[in-house]
Amino acid sequence: MKEKFLDRLLLFIDQNGGVYEVAKKLELSPQTFYTMKRRGSLPSVSLLYALNEHYSNLDVKWLLFGESDHDLNPEVEKLKEQLKRAEAIIDTLVGIGKTKSA
Repeated sequence: MKEKFLDRLLLFIDQNGGVYEVAKKLELSPQTFYTMKRRGSLPSVSLLYALNEHYSNLDVKWLLFGESDHDLNPEVEKLKEQLKRAEAIIDTLVGIGKTKSA
């Protein structure tokens, strides 16, 4: 479980400009994150608090538990909508094929 939490934290950091950008915003040394990754250690409560204060896009529920009430990637919603339209087209085409063969 600890590894998955750390993986999600590192993913969040990557999605928000990378280690140097996040460290700069939090006024920390990038080494803080590299050490955490190398040792597989968890961040301090103060680091988590700072992340939450500086990043409004941080979904704490996702970070802690891997669950989310919304998608992290805004492109996911677009892809879901495109998939629904494609399924509707396929259903229509299948329906047309069934009526022609009957």
